[in-house]
Amino acid sequence: MQARTARIWSVIHTWTSLISTVFLLLLCLTGLPLIFHHEIDDALGYSPQADVRPAGAAKLSLDEISRAALADHPGNVMLYMGWDKDEPWMVSTFTNKTVTSDPQTTVVKALDAYTAKPVGLLGTGPMLVMLRLHTDMYLGLPGKWFMGLMGFVFMIAIVSGVVLYWPFTRRLDFAAIRRKKSRRVWWLDWHNLLGVVTVVWALVVGGTGVLNAYAELLLGVWQRNELTAIAAPYAGQPTPTTLASLDTVLGNAMKATPGMEPAFIAFPGTPFTSTHHFAVFLRGDTPLTSRLVKPVLLDGETGAVSSTSDLPVYLKAVLVSQPLHFGDYGGMPLKIIWALLTVHDHRARQWPLPLHRAPSQTTAACACHSGRGRDRTGVAMSGRMPSPQRPEWLRVFGAPIMVGVLSLAGLLSALLAGDLGRYFSWFGVGLPIAIAAWAYWRKA
Repeated sequence: MQARTARIWSVIHTWTSLISTVFLLLLCLTGLPLIFHHEIDDALGYSPQADVRPAGAAKLSLDEISRAALADHPGNVMLYMGWDKDEPWMVSTFTNKTVTSDPQTTVVKALDAYTAKPVGLLGTGPMLVMLRLHTDMYLGLPGKWFMGLMGFVFMIAIVSGVVLYWPFTRRLDFAAIRRKKSRRVWWLDWHNLLGVVTVVWALVVGGTGVLNAYAELLLGVWQRNELTAIAAPYAGQPTPTTLASLDTVLGNAMKATPGMEPAFIAFPGTPFTSTHHFAVFLRGDTPLTSRLVKPVLLDGETGAVSSTSDLPVYLKAVLVSQPLHFGDYGGMPLKIIWALLTVHDHRARQWPLPLHRAPSQTTAACACHSGRGRDRTGVAMSGRMPSPQRPEWLRVFGAPIMVGVLSLAGLLSALLAGDLGRYFSWFGVGLPIAIAAWAYWRKA
């Protein structure tokens, strides 16, 4: 790499890292508890608890549950009704003054499916504060778009760091930490190691964060295109004043999609459907299909099926990105690994800060590699000389590529391969942590 090219990439890497670091600190501090939000809610008493009921009790009809939810909040209307696949005894209800009211005023409450008794509010407590800070900093849609932009800047910092990994490590063994050199060289070695072994995980978390930040924008595209086309025959018709039975609506939707179970029902006029239709979103029963949903639109007055279609690819990408962003899909071991990676990754972004306060050594490094320099800085020439029998790119990038492939396989395996894939995900995703521990504890 020419010195001028290296300087350009160094400037890009420096400024994208500095710009995104402050916001990454906020995302890390709020993202860590969100990884364990179920456990924290349980410990603090914010999770609904099932009532004791007699053996053989039957679930109530959806219409009865809907009436109970509205009776608990007179003057409200139903927006959504949903089900948690891990809590089959519970029905979640979303109510507000109107379907167009501020979403922040929506009341989200859990009701017992067997008694229709309210058992607690959902989305409250400290985890709601963490979620709002993590997604939009309490700034609404502009906040989400800004955080998405910071995620994009973060990804540029990662890519530029990979480019600079070559000139700064081409004469070093993989995971070399030069403890006997200056403090600044020690900082740089750790920055390079932690950055390169977590590059795939960081790109996945950053990319999925960008997708989630712009999810509302993508939902609007679906509404203007696919949803508008479905609702076109009903254009100009008033919103139904008498709605079909929810049990009829759900029954017809499940007949149209055999083998699937309901995720949630959107009532007419809400953002997920038209003013004339119910939308029932159903999910599969595999680790991957349970994250995806299939919409069925039904006539609001009769409950008859109007349309069954798959979501477009960009909305499927948003749904799959959610578990890949928070790491809550592979059991407690993966959550712990995800939390450790979050700490390690942010530490890698902090380590170059001392380096930015001094003149860049990129030019010196490149001069050393081209034979025009000497080991004055300790950045370029330390370590074992590369074997002439091995291609230099393979020696530099061989181990990082292997770690990246295994990390990507681990990230996807828990979604695609059930229990066996979950076990492998612990190994693949946790490999960078093992490498960092090995580099720390081995002898200099």
